[in-house]
Amino acid sequence: MAIVTLTTDFGTFDGYVAQMKGVLLSNGPADLRMIDLAHDIPAQDVMSAALLAEAAFPRFPAGTVHVMVVDPGVGSVRRGMIARLQDQYLVGPDNGVFSLLYDGREELVGIDLAKLPGPIASTFHGRDVFAPAAAMLLCGTRPDQLGEQITDPVRLQLPIAKFTESRVRGEVIHVDRFGNLITNLRVAELMRWSEGNTLAVTYDTTHVVPMCDHYAQVPSGDLLAICDSSGRLEVAVRDGNAHQKLAARVGMPVHVHQAVSRRR
Repeated sequence: MAIVTLTTDFGTFDGYVAQMKGVLLSNGPADLRMIDLAHDIPAQDVMSAALLAEAAFPRFPAGTVHVMVVDPGVGSVRRGMIARLQDQYLVGPDNGVFSLLYDGREELVGIDLAKLPGPIASTFHGRDVFAPAAAMLLCGTRPDQLGEQITDPVRLQLPIAKFTESRVRGEVIHVDRFGNLITNLRVAELMRWSEGNTLAVTYDTTHVVPMCDHYAQVPSGDLLAICDSSGRLEVAVRDGNAHQKLAARVGMPVHVHQAVSRRR
């Protein structure tokens, strides 16, 4: 069975996603299965799409083709791209949307528009470039038949965590639909830094937040920090919305330190 996933910032009101699906069904294999990952990515929010790709990609089987269209540069000189990673394919704009997955072993090809069938609207590469390219891959076309290798892809630059002996400084990079604050800090790295000692979190230098194993570990309405499902440090409110409670925004600082235990 052939599998293609679709991720866009199009929403579903205007029929743009339906047009992409029509192209895939008309040109893809007969056993094609289409899976919608998300179509409510905030408009032009490449970072949100990249974080979704980072979380979803490892869960799919070999041979899956992922089409991601969050493309504020559509129609410009920005390249369309096919990325092959771990026997899966990602098709979309070369604007960093896949770059959180890169590990140096990826194979990248710039899409040659002349290799694609039909007219190409400058405002709708999702339908006229990325969907046709994905359909061709699903039918057995090799990436190198659709363009030339590229070695200089656009990469998103996540903020770098700053480690000192006593404290780690990170920041909020994303707010999810529950109002949870996702940071650039990897909990596994924090645990290595702390040598397994208990961690505590300070948000925006004022709110001290306990590090917990699950949301129900604090009373309803209280703040907590937790390892999210992608391994990043998350600041949340049990049964609530941390984004609203803290008037939070992307870029706000989050500090981690070793919790001080009281001596008896």
